Amino acid sequence: FSGTGATLHLESANLYCSGAFNAASALNIIDAGTSTVTFNATSGTNDIRLYGNSLNNVVFNDANDATSGWATWRLQDALNVACNLTFTDGTFDPQTYAVVLNGTGTQTLTTNAVSLYDLTVNKSAGAVNLASNLDVNHGLTITAGTLDLSGYNLDLTGAAFSNIDTLRLQGSETLTNFT
Repeated sequence: FSGTGATLHLESANLYCSGAFNAASALNIIDAGTSTVTFNATSGTNDIRLYGNSLNNVVFNDANDATSGWATWRLQDALNVACNLTFTDGTFDPQTYAVVLNGTGTQTLTTNAVSLYDLTVNKSAGAVNLASNLDVNHGLTITAGTLDLSGYNLDLTGAAFSNIDTLRLQGSETLTNFT
């Protein structure tokens, strides 16, 4: 959206974004409510810039099939998510930006083989539960709250690990490259 000092009230809406998503200014506010934002472009590189705002539920879902080419979503700053984050298909390019899970209740993270650059869990309450294996390439930080692997594997090849709160294992997970 455009302007400065504007507020986008998503409330309980389902917003489908078929291209770039730009909050346009650090002075703009996104009131995510209980909404779901689905990024469903059909092709090209689509930039996402939130300027510190959080979205509620976020889904990355390429609206094309593999024969038509995949869409790419590229972060231009941190992706802050207050509820669930799901990758179904397409290409996710985090560049050097973090995915931050910062909700107050239980959150689910489904990566479906998408690698994250940095992942930060910073929750005042509740846990982040994995629903697929997790691959982090630069840094995994658990500042506050719990990251529950829920039986899925965690690969930190090339990534630093900082844990101030809780990393929960059930015992069947494989942990790769912890340093």
